[in-house]
Amino acid sequence: MCATSDITESLNTLAHTILEQGEYVQMIQIYAKALKHNHQLAAAYFGRGIAYSELVQNQRPLGSFDEYVRLAPNDTDGYEYWGRIHESLDQYERAIPLV
Repeated sequence: MCATSDITESLNTLAHTILEQGEYVQMIQIYAKALKHNHQLAAAYFGRGIAYSELVQNQRPLGSFDEYVRLAPNDTDGYEYWGRIHESLDQYERAIPLV
């Protein structure tokens, strides 16, 4: 069995390749499979949130970024994207507490 860091690195490499191709639905599917195997994989939640954002899936990215922030509370990128999603939904008061 691969270590979590190996899985994360493989996911990130694959995701960057798919991102360059603009295959966001495929990215979501890959991250969903990864999360079935390890629901604590923060990078998968972050990547899935990015993919949903690129597809303009409205509130769908929020759940992914919520989990990412819970699992990686010291990484400001998760908070930034979480705030951006709320801003895009005109939910300014929801984004402000994290600033």
